[in-house]
Amino acid sequence: MKDIKAFISIDRALYHTPLEKIYQKAAELRVKGLEIQLEHPELWKLYPDRVVKYLIDLSSSYNFSFTIHSPIKDLNISSYNKAIRRASLEELKRTLDIGNALNVDYILMHLGKNSFVSQSQMSRNYKKTAISHSINAINELIQYCPGVVLTIENMTWSEWRLSSKIKFLEVFYQNVPDSVKFTLDIQHAQERSDVYVLRFYERFKDRLISIHFGNVSKQKRFLKKFLENSTGQYFILEPHSLPLSAKQEHIFPLIEENIGKLMQLSM
Repeated sequence: MKDIKAFISIDRALYHTPLEKIYQKAAELRVKGLEIQLEHPELWKLYPDRVVKYLIDLSSSYNFSFTIHSPIKDLNISSYNKAIRRASLEELKRTLDIGNALNVDYILMHLGKNSFVSQSQMSRNYKKTAISHSINAINELIQYCPGVVLTIENMTWSEWRLSSKIKFLEVFYQNVPDSVKFTLDIQHAQERSDVYVLRFYERFKDRLISIHFGNVSKQKRFLKKFLENSTGQYFILEPHSLPLSAKQEHIFPLIEENIGKLMQLSM
């Protein structure tokens, strides 16, 4: 059996669960680490100044590695509004400061959004500008904190999310350093099509650092392939993508079941 970097994401399905309990359950399942979302209510009330100490103290009893999923609510590094772009960028810099202080393995980010999705000429004209803003923002973040690894996740397909289309990610791929990695969210890609999942994987696998997965039964064919060809990628379970994940009493049995299925596929 391969040594799999299996992580659990502390995503919105776990926002009602105390962090200590999440850590305990993760330890029982013997996963390698956790993907921290700073928007978990227990962390957000301490954000940004007191988060680092809190997480260091909490983590001291556990032998976990960590990644961070940067805040996504209300942010847009591609906004037509310069003030919003700048505020979004400054928020992401705070995340880099936290990740650097915690010595996380990487920080995951989303690209921006095209604010003018319509049939108008303005929408068509702004698309290139929006992509350029995202490229400039990521390059600025690299220079701000060069010691932190950044990765970009594909989003659910839409006309306005720049990281939801391979053709936009391709432009990004060509215009940022190779040190910037990619994260494949299987469920996001699968909502477009099964073919899209494989297209994303084949195009960006040389810089693929992690894979977000959910219901293993529905993603088995992809996970089996990705595990067989793994070059050290992280496999991160996102609980919100599991069935019935909104019900607290079901979430940990579902997490255990799907982590177990992942491990079986790796044999």
